[in-house]
Amino acid sequence: MHDASDHGNRVPPRGAALLVSLAKKGYRALPKSLRVSVSPITFYLYDLLNTLRPQVWIFTGDMQGSLTPISVCVYTQSAETRSYVSRLFFGPDARSRYLGRSWVWNTQKLPKAARECSVVFSEIEARFLRYLRAGCGMVIPSWVRGEAELPRSAKQLRRRSVEPVRRKIRQNSLEYEITTDQARFDDFFDNMYLPYITKRYGDSGHVAPRKRVQAAFDRGELLMVKKQGEHIAGQLIFYEGSTACMAWIGVRDGKWEYVRDGAQLALYEFTFRRVEEQGCRKLDMTRSRPFLNDGVLRLKRAWSQRIVEAASNKFLMRIVSDSDATRAFLEKMPFLFESFGEFLGAFFVKGETPLTLEALQRIGKDYFHDGMSRLVVFQFSPQSTTAESEFAATPLSGLSAIDSRDPTGTFRYQQLSRADWADLIRGLGFTGIGRAIAICPRDQDRKARLQTAHK
Repeated sequence: MHDASDHGNRVPPRGAALLVSLAKKGYRALPKSLRVSVSPITFYLYDLLNTLRPQVWIFTGDMQGSLTPISVCVYTQSAETRSYVSRLFFGPDARSRYLGRSWVWNTQKLPKAARECSVVFSEIEARFLRYLRAGCGMVIPSWVRGEAELPRSAKQLRRRSVEPVRRKIRQNSLEYEITTDQARFDDFFDNMYLPYITKRYGDSGHVAPRKRVQAAFDRGELLMVKKQGEHIAGQLIFYEGSTACMAWIGVRDGKWEYVRDGAQLALYEFTFRRVEEQGCRKLDMTRSRPFLNDGVLRLKRAWSQRIVEAASNKFLMRIVSDSDATRAFLEKMPFLFESFGEFLGAFFVKGETPLTLEALQRIGKDYFHDGMSRLVVFQFSPQSTTAESEFAATPLSGLSAIDSRDPTGTFRYQQLSRADWADLIRGLGFTGIGRAIAICPRDQDRKARLQTAHK
């Protein structure tokens, strides 16, 4: 990422920046004996001010995986998030420019210097959402947490995604051992966890403090994957009653060849086997990013993870202009979002793409994640279409023939009215949506009928 921010010739601080400058001078003037008692308050106030006045950046470049240029205005509280958003849109290559800071209630406005940007992407705490105007952006959780029910059912063990994992474990003669040895933990943290996070995620990776990981190890255990006697990967597990938590993973020296040989897959499979042996009823699979093409989220989905909780930190996304670039981004980046206390998925397709029943079944199979109430497929109106209402009114062939009572089907499908889908994405902005289809799991119908009968 190329940083084009101007750190020279600074103007004198004003407003909140002046208060921060004066507070720092006052803190440095205090005797060291008083700083100890003042520090917690100072850090709290600094963190609060940093949350209230996020940094403003402009990122420009070719969108990841294509030669389509795009510009994004980003409001962010941390370097970690800034790096993550940059990689999300552009991969490792992006040009950036720092514009200063702004109050949190201005985070959906475009600064004058960012008038050419097509997307506004903001990081915000949930408690501050009420200070923003309605329709300020779609609310996307910065992280989601998932759980898996234990023991796995016979149906889950027969899934087509399970056998390739077991085959890779057999082919590479992978085994595991459980240890509580401190020397093994030190080797895991220094030579597996740290290099794996830094090599895979770069500046956008969150490295947990050693003290925190050590505390989890002290009340848990370390599962280590071995190949021909060599420890090549590790997974820290700790327990809270009947729930096990797979907290941190690492791969020896961050080597991708070990991942290619199945080390990460083996960590997941062996962890499930271990905690099932321990009689656990749930496995906490911890945090994942909310974008449905994210590798970690897709990997956990293959192990029947159910999304149960969202982080208090949110992303707000708003499209400023309907263009080929913004449409291409939305098509490449389906995501989870929150609406009226529910998790929903958003999947975008071209207007020219035939939305057949077979296409919808494939999208549901590949992208629906347990814990969602619905996965909504939004179809853009063709660029040549002048009357979107006519496009939206065209019925989709095959949907009316689906019997929602069919016990063999996985999903049911519903073409949403313009009012329904517009309400779902009213914060997204100018997107040129023509129509939307909701994909819902059939077991929700069954649960609703049982609840009604019980009442």
